[in-house]
Amino acid sequence: RALRQQLQALKGNIRVMCRIRPAPTGTPREDLVKFGPKEKGELSDNWGKLFVPVERKTALGNTDVTMKRFDFERIFGPDESNSAVFEEISELVETALDGEKVGVFAYGQTGSGKTHTLSYKDPHGINDGIIPKTLALLFEATGRTTASKYSISMSVTEIYISKTFDLLQELVDGEKVQTRPEQATFEPLVSLSSADSIIDYATKVRATASTDQNATSSRSHLIFTFRIDKEDPEQGPMDPGFLYLVDLAGCERPAKGGAQGAQLEEGIKINNSLMSLNMAITALGKGNSVVFDNDLTRALRPVLSKGSKTLMFVMISPLKKDVQVSIQTLEKGQEASNAQLAS
Repeated sequence: RALRQQLQALKGNIRVMCRIRPAPTGTPREDLVKFGPKEKGELSDNWGKLFVPVERKTALGNTDVTMKRFDFERIFGPDESNSAVFEEISELVETALDGEKVGVFAYGQTGSGKTHTLSYKDPHGINDGIIPKTLALLFEATGRTTASKYSISMSVTEIYISKTFDLLQELVDGEKVQTRPEQATFEPLVSLSSADSIIDYATKVRATASTDQNATSSRSHLIFTFRIDKEDPEQGPMDPGFLYLVDLAGCERPAKGGAQGAQLEEGIKINNSLMSLNMAITALGKGNSVVFDNDLTRALRPVLSKGSKTLMFVMISPLKKDVQVSIQTLEKGQEASNAQLAS
């Protein structure tokens, strides 16, 4: 435990990684972004420097291409699996067993691979996303010891149009039940199958709407919170650990999806909440006071506070048509990464 905590402390309390999703099958090579050379990061031998081509028109009407650089702890390419991602972060996840407060956020435009990275269930169990692998790790780790007694519980909340819903409450007159984050229902997890059933139920009632990017695009923030209670044979009940796994709504600008009316308002609120989250992470990294000014940051307050550990995944598309949104996404991740370095 002491070694695990020491290793995580060396990596910092704010960590930022990038993942580039695979291109759709059959995508012509000329439609793909030509990222620059894979250079290793400052603190490891992993790919850590991403070069993205930026095109600008000159006064003479020519196209000038420059390479914009982004630095992250690690970059996962299109050919790297969910298993590689989880292997990198599993020790961070496991610190929740030691009473830590840990948050993992997936940030990116609709269709950039956030839900695949977090929630994908591989029929063969090999390439599961972070949530299924986390559950397997938690049950395996808590079953490994006979000295301490563990219990795991979970809540699932959704933030949609500045309202928080408890997805584990039964519907009332066909409507989801609104709640406050601190009052969300926590269901005890007694087995992997019970956890799967709870997640399946919660996922089905999540608000979705059609956009140009993805016909089943999730237009809400989805927060899976795991609470780990531990009772030590000598010291008695310990402080609980918390793990927040967050599938954020798409960060594309409202105008890009052809949105109008209610959908436009929805997009504006999503982007405002994402902006507040990014500002909170940046403030936390710099050691400044965090302003909890909307439902999303208030719901994530435990992992946006001093002493917590936060990992932000910036998810991008490999397609040229998405490069402007990808750059905006990378810039937000760079801000958070720079804040940690400045602290």
